[in-house]
Parts: sequence; structure tokens; C-alpha cells
Amino acid sequence: SHSDPSDSEGLLEGQESYDDAMPNDCEPVVVINTKYAKFRNVYYTGCIFIFSQTCVRLDYSTPCGRKRSRILEWPTSDILQIEYHHDENVEASIIVIRFKSGGENGSKVMNGNSGLVDLEFVIDDPKWSEKQEEIKSLDSKYRAAWTTILSERSFDEPRGDILYPGGDPDAVSITSKDIQLLRPKTFINDTIIDFYIKYLVNRLKPEEERHRFHFFNTFFFQKLFQDYARAREGKESFQSFRKWTKNVDLSLKDYVFMPVNLSLHWSLIVICYPGQIPTYE
Repeated sequence: SHSDPSDSEGLLEGQESYDDAMPNDCEPVVVINTKYAKFRNVYYTGCIFIFSQTCVRLDYSTPCGRKRSRILEWPTSDILQIEYHHDENVEASIIVIRFKSGGENGSKVMNGNSGLVDLEFVIDDPKWSEKQEEIKSLDSKYRAAWTTILSERSFDEPRGDILYPGGDPDAVSITSKDIQLLRPKTFINDTIIDFYIKYLVNRLKPEEERHRFHFFNTFFFQKLFQDYARAREGKESFQSFRKWTKNVDLSLKDYVFMPVNLSLHWSLIVICYPGQIPTYE
């Protein structure tokens, strides 16, 4: 349930409120910018973490452009473990905070233990190296629970970039950093998706059947979405779309594939038999 700012202090795990103030304006806090946060299989974007001596707080924007932020808050007394995962190969830093939580609050079972909940977030803060020491200095609980885990390479890096498919003017260039993104707890980027599209196309047998399929690259939806947001009329957005399809007749295709990346998640739009879609004058 939502509460007034005056009622937000001392929130139990999983409770929410709306508030613009820092926890106890007089106590020191450390603010961390993040790419995303995950709690109870729910992802939060556009959010910040606020660490203080008494609590850990997640502030994230509300839908529909509401000005006030929404809050999730946990007391530091409930912290059991803080895992800091760092991988220099992909320049990724992830924090996983494990809290204790009473079963009466509806906590899920994790690793066979009831009453444990994990809060995970990916750091997007240029001053993180200094801020992590500031967090530890806020309270002895942080330092005692803190564990740093440095990831090691699980396979050898390729020498130089890889072009796939070789000899193709539209070949995808894959670097060692792209390949490292296939590891757990990392984000797959557009290069990996574009590579897999090329791979699928070249695996289609027989080759004479390839004309039935059309694959847009990962940049198509991003560009279309941006142009649509800027366009004042639908006609402007349609003209932008035509620039991408001027060399292909989509009505002759059986299947059209469009990779989409929104809010850090990949999905795939598949249009079946676009030539059979009715048109209206």
C-alpha cells in the first residue's frame, strides 16, 4: 500500500511509499546510480539506491510521468550478505544484497531457506570505486556483510575481431568484449543479436527458400521507435519506415522478423504472411 511521506520511515521489506526526501535528512547517505534493479523477479529501471546507516532504499520513477518517486526500503539490521560481482572483461559491476525476512511477510523460498530475499542491481556510476568505501564506512554492518567476487575468464579470448559471415559486405564485427557478454549476469548486446540473425539466415536450407524470410537488424526498431516518438503525424513515421524497406517487398515474404530491445529486455516480433494483411483505401 502507499503511504504519506511522514509514514515512510521504518518500512518493512516489500512495502512501498511515495517520498521526495532522503532517509533522515541529517544522517549521511551514499547515492548510487543503476542501470536496473531486480527484486522478487520484478525489474525496475530509471532508479537510484540510497544507502544510509539505518536503511537501504530504492527510489524509482512511477509510470505515466508522475513526478514523485516510488520507494522500496529495507532496514540495515536485516542485511545478511552483500556480494559485489565485478568483471573487468565486460566492465560490469553487480551488487546482490541478501536480506532476512519473516515468513509472515510472504517471503519466497530461496536455496531451500525460507525468509531470505535477494535484491540485485547493476551499477552505472562513474564514482563507484569511491562510493563503495563510503558505503562501508556508514555502518559496520555493511563492511561485515561485504564480499567481493572477481570473475575469471571461462574461455580464451579470440585474437582480434571476428567478421561473420566472411566476405559479406554486411558482415557483423564481433569483438572479445561482445563474446564475454555471453557469460551469466551480463546483458546481451545488439552485436550478439545481429550475429545470431546472420547465423540463422545462413543456416536456412535449402538456400532457395531464404527469399521467404526477411530479418531486420537490431537498429531498425530503435530507429523506428525514435522517429515515431518525434513524428507529429503518422505519415512522417510511415515515410521513415519506407526508407528501410525500399529495396525489399515485404508483401512477398512469408515471415518478417524484428528484434526489439525495450527496458533492458530482448524480444522478437514475427509478422506472418504480411502480403495477406487486408488494406483499406
